[in-house]
Amino acid sequence: MIDFIKGHMGGDEIVLLRGDQLPEEDAVKDALKILDAPHIRGHQAGILYEGKNKGVLRVKIVGASERGFISMCGGLTQVLGKALVETDLSKYFKVTIERPISRVMLETDDGLFCIDIEIDHRKKVKRVWTNMTPYVNKCYKIGIQPIKVAGIEALKVGEYLVMDADCIKKKYPNANFKAMDEATLKILEKIQLDWNRKWYSKERRYLYNFSLYDMHPEHGGNLRAVFPHNVLGGYIEPACGTGSVAMILALTALGKITDGFSEVSIECGGNIGIGGPDISTLRINVKDGRVANAYFSHSLVELLAIGKAYI
Repeated sequence: MIDFIKGHMGGDEIVLLRGDQLPEEDAVKDALKILDAPHIRGHQAGILYEGKNKGVLRVKIVGASERGFISMCGGLTQVLGKALVETDLSKYFKVTIERPISRVMLETDDGLFCIDIEIDHRKKVKRVWTNMTPYVNKCYKIGIQPIKVAGIEALKVGEYLVMDADCIKKKYPNANFKAMDEATLKILEKIQLDWNRKWYSKERRYLYNFSLYDMHPEHGGNLRAVFPHNVLGGYIEPACGTGSVAMILALTALGKITDGFSEVSIECGGNIGIGGPDISTLRINVKDGRVANAYFSHSLVELLAIGKAYI
């Protein structure tokens, strides 16, 4: 019996779990049981522990697509920020919450970083801002390079495949990334198979990270996106924090985002097609053609359920 909190960020479903209720040797297996049908279901699980330092929350993240630990998840941090204020989670992990803005330190496999939680007079969360700079630095460390996947120009950003949907449509004019019909899914499967074939490694057997965007916003944003991380496994995320960061790094590398402070709005969320009514926002500072720091937030974060899972 495991306590859980389930929430979502623009359709990216997150399940939060208490680490003291999961035997360490079974943590991945148990988390995946909870993420898979017919249990609670979700895209990622966050296993929470008290950090070594006071007030720090340690998070181990399990991905349903990857079938194991992943180093970072922006959607998880957004849901976690809301749960810390609107449930008893902060009291259990001895995290101090202050109004109107509460800064909480999180420790992940990508290092130590903060989330800033904006709280209104009703003690409800208005917005969560996640400092994604450690993830930015990780992507730059791994590298950014132009590549071809299934004969289509793309960028490899860290462990992400970033593609402009219009480049795909040049080769496949009938592709419909808004409807995501069967023919379009077959195109994405072909791309993903070639991506995995070229970038397979023993350390990380498959690379599932995939950001797909175009420059045709419909709801006042700067661009729109969807994240078909694992089409073959049936996982397409409507919104994604790390995927949004990878996209911004790609656009910066292409010269579409120039030096200085800027705020980029990405339309996403709500369904598995490109775009959507929700907005992911990145506040970034670009110096000498590189993103120096980045904060991420999403317009729609909700808690869905609190209860006990039996596995």
